[in-house]
Amino acid sequence: MVELRHELNINLGLILTHQLDLSLKILSASLIELQEQIDEIVLQNPLIDIDKNYTIAPNNYFESKFKELEQSYKVKFESEEEYDELDFIEQETTFEQKLLQDLILSYDLNQKEIKIAEQIINSIDEKGYLLDYDLDEDSKRIRKLIMNLEPFGIATKNTKEFFHLQNEFFYKNEPFFNKLKEFLDTIFTFGLDIKKLQKINLSNNQVHFFLEKIKAFRPYPLYGYIKSSQEDFLYYDIEIKQIGNEFIPIVNDEFSNKLIVNETLIKQIKDEDFLKEKLKEIKVLHDAINMRHQTLLKIANIVIQKQRLFFEKGLLQPLSMSSVAILIGYSVSTISRALSNKYILFKSKIYPFKIFFSNESKEGISKHRILEIIKTAIAQEDASNPLDDESLRQILIKHNINVTRRAVVKYRQELKIPKAKDRKSEFI
Repeated sequence: MVELRHELNINLGLILTHQLDLSLKILSASLIELQEQIDEIVLQNPLIDIDKNYTIAPNNYFESKFKELEQSYKVKFESEEEYDELDFIEQETTFEQKLLQDLILSYDLNQKEIKIAEQIINSIDEKGYLLDYDLDEDSKRIRKLIMNLEPFGIATKNTKEFFHLQNEFFYKNEPFFNKLKEFLDTIFTFGLDIKKLQKINLSNNQVHFFLEKIKAFRPYPLYGYIKSSQEDFLYYDIEIKQIGNEFIPIVNDEFSNKLIVNETLIKQIKDEDFLKEKLKEIKVLHDAINMRHQTLLKIANIVIQKQRLFFEKGLLQPLSMSSVAILIGYSVSTISRALSNKYILFKSKIYPFKIFFSNESKEGISKHRILEIIKTAIAQEDASNPLDDESLRQILIKHNINVTRRAVVKYRQELKIPKAKDRKSEFI
């Protein structure tokens, strides 16, 4: 068992032949991670080059060579003003907090379910596996929801369950799905025992075939993920530009637009099979990048539609990932994956994509909006006479948000802001 996992860790690599696998990796990647993935692929495919002197892509270049995005999504506007990439920095949250936030935004959970989810998330180890297996029926149901978030497979019990989950995700509709399922059961029980594998009627060629398939699997859920949320630089993925009364989303395709096809080398290659394989890899890469751009644009258009008040007046409205998933026709896990570590540039400020997603509070207002008002009010208060909870409630009422004092206490505590008397003592 240990020997098998060791072998998989050594041999695991980027498998370009599996289009879905590459598409998901590119979709969930931040812009910096996307550049790293492209650099790695360029090293493996001599037919792709990076134009280091790139400024603006030649007209119609990728339409003929790389089938680039539709022209409607390629419109560029000169920036009207300089922006500071660090002008907006999200309050630092832990990996566990982000995971819980994604779950709450993705599914309609009650307080009991949120508490269960929090316990499960806090029981995840460094590799992404769940430490405590003793779960009741409610906990098992919540765990399945967590497993479908990004990173995919988080909170699985062990490598065996994680590999079975990946088999179901990638190969459920393939004719070899059930046989691969048997193969996984056998090797996780007996290791690579040829006699045992022969008992389930697998030839040496089939064994080799299945080993190649599972090499594309991630060895553990948090493989390639860092729990720290701190970043040195923020790169926006979508710019939202205001043109008259309209808000237009534009993909930041700086890194992918640097790709060019090495036409000289293509003419020199005599091996047709090699040439076809490498050209196919170019198409797979293009389709994966195109899928990433189109998905982000679809989500951005919905955000613009549902959060128009924010772009006009700075007022956020309730919006859940599940509602966006329904509108686009994607799964919630795909939306979560698409929004992971993505940022929007709007009027010289960079915002985390997920800031536009907030469940509706009991008061019918975006919870994020309520928290922002409380946080702003306390930041501007008189240190010698800080605002008590009733004063904060009155401020919210002035914003047409009618809340109870108890609700104010809950929101203040969620922001980890002490009581008024404790804040006063801190400034004396």
